Amino acid sequence: MTPSATAANYRRKVRTLFASLSTVLLAACGGGDGEDTTGRRVSESATSRQATTGKVHGLRNHTNTCAIGSVVQLLMHDEPLRKQAQRSNPELHLDLLRDAYHGNSNAADELDAVYAANVLHPIQARYAKRAAPGSLIEAADLWSHADGLQLPLYFVADPPREIPLQRREHGERVFGFLAEGSGDGSGYVNFADLPERDQLRGLVYNAGGHYVAYVRVDGRWWLFNDSQAIAIDELRMHRLRANEGCGVAFVVYET
Repeated sequence: MTPSATAANYRRKVRTLFASLSTVLLAACGGGDGEDTTGRRVSESATSRQATTGKVHGLRNHTNTCAIGSVVQLLMHDEPLRKQAQRSNPELHLDLLRDAYHGNSNAADELDAVYAANVLHPIQARYAKRAAPGSLIEAADLWSHADGLQLPLYFVADPPREIPLQRREHGERVFGFLAEGSGDGSGYVNFADLPERDQLRGLVYNAGGHYVAYVRVDGRWWLFNDSQAIAIDELRMHRLRANEGCGVAFVVYET
């Protein structure tokens, strides 16, 4: 198998993994039936104005799951997508998730072998002959002569943003704006700079490494911060500004 074919196969299985995971989480959350992920009824907190409606509840952070939890909150409040997930068979998606996990392990091994044969070994043979395996000089020589591989290698500041996205026609415009609209080149933007804010369904905000979701439910904005769901006003949304490592990561518009 060629390096490009192996990499493409690996990326396809990764997409299957995350698609199945999101669908399983959507089905498990119940699509807003008034219970949290443990089956307990959501109760009201007068001091924090936390969620009391059956449509809104938080998701627990199971160690670094804030990013995918924020995405799931957006998906849960997209009614057509939620209903489609509820009509599907969760067991089928669990099977796909399990198969993708094992398949990714095998694909990663294949990719490592191709990478070692076509990238690491040629550099090592030419520039690091006298270095012991694992030594610092080997690592330094390895990447200082990467141009000798004649491969299209280039610096990437944020790998996830370099991956091509398959998106619908309206998504092309939205994601294009986010990629070009940030003045500092970080890819993040201020809430106030988003176009057509009245058509926003929700967004994911990177708060310096911790991700939260802001979702409009029945015309009102809610902040989903892991297990907390708090009603907020429009003024607070306008305070969402972009700076180094923070800002609106991506948005969902009404269709």
